[in-house]
Order: sequence, then structure tokens, then C-alpha cells
Amino acid sequence: TGVLGPLQPLLIKFMSNTPLELTTSNQVVIGVWGTILAIADAFFLLLVIIGSIQMMLSNSTGTLSIPLSEFVPKIFVTVFLMNLSFFFGQDLLIFNNVLCSAINANLGAFFTTINNGARITQGQGLLLYLGVLILLNVTLLRLLFQAFERLVLWNLLFVLAPLAFLFSFLPQTTSVFAFWGRMFVIVTFTQFVQFLAFALGLALLANAGQTGFS
Repeated sequence: TGVLGPLQPLLIKFMSNTPLELTTSNQVVIGVWGTILAIADAFFLLLVIIGSIQMMLSNSTGTLSIPLSEFVPKIFVTVFLMNLSFFFGQDLLIFNNVLCSAINANLGAFFTTINNGARITQGQGLLLYLGVLILLNVTLLRLLFQAFERLVLWNLLFVLAPLAFLFSFLPQTTSVFAFWGRMFVIVTFTQFVQFLAFALGLALLANAGQTGFS
């Protein structure tokens, strides 16, 4: 927004953006994801072989099994999701960054609107600096820890994506996939919700500097 002075780079880096160089563009993360994908592919191949044997045995013994018309499409869908999970996760993270950037841009437009196109006033600037300084002095360590914790958790969920999609193949393990999916979406968009609340607080402080608290 340009109104937070020297505090702005820190806030933008840790609150309004998830750097791709620390996630999907990081060679360590890419390497671990590739390893997990290889493990998931190996287990999936084993499941397909076991499932094929069970289907052949069921045909000879007359027992119930999954129809071939359902088994084959499910194989292709699972392989597709497992091997493209990298791009799904990366696109979701980029979408989160775009949402945060939109809030940042709209917050700057709000400051211009309430000032009738003029730059931020001294009263607004004072309230903003006081509000941000109080926030950082009280919660800086907690905010930094939460940002680091979210980053690590997101990377963990991201590299486990191939195994998570593997769990969606079997009815007995779909609950594991559902749990992973909920966690991944929540961790991804937690930053957007937090930054939205922070931006709303700044907007209220700026508006109070313009009109007062009455």
C-alpha cells in the first residue's frame, strides 16, 4: 500500500504473499514431491495388480468384485490426479496470492477514495503507524511463527499430495483423502483470510483518521 513505511516489506512478504521460491519453485520441495510421487506410483501399481488378480479370481469363483467398467476409468483418473497434483497445488497457491494482491490494491484505492484523491493525511498516517506498531509489538513473534508454521505445513501437505490422491482410489481410505483435501484448502487460504482481516483493520484506522471515531 505504500503507507506502512519500512514495515511494508515485512508485512507484504509474510502476510500478503506466499513466495513460490519457498514452495513450488524450491528445489528441495520439488525433489521431495518427486520422491513421494515415485513411492505413490509404485504402491498404486501394486494395488492395480492385486485388484486385477481379485477380479480374475472373482470371475472364476463367482464372488462379487468391482466391475471392469468402473475399475479401468478409476485407474486413469487416479493416475492423472497423482501425477498432476504438483500443478493443482501450485495453481491453488497462486490463486491465493492473487486474492491477497487484490486486497492490497483495493486497500490503496480506499485510501485515495476517502481522501478525495489526495495522499494520506498526517492524522491517518499517525493512526496507521500507531496501530501497526502496537500490533507488531504485541504479536510480531506470533505472526512470524504462524507464517513459518503455515509455510512448513503447506509444503508438507503439498509433497504428500500424490499419496493423498492414491488414498482416494480405495473406498476404505477415501476419508484420509478427504481429510487431506480439507487441510490443504484451509492452510492455503488461511493467509488470505488473515490478510483480509488485517487490511480491514487498516482501512478502519484510516477512516477514523479522516472522520474521527464518532
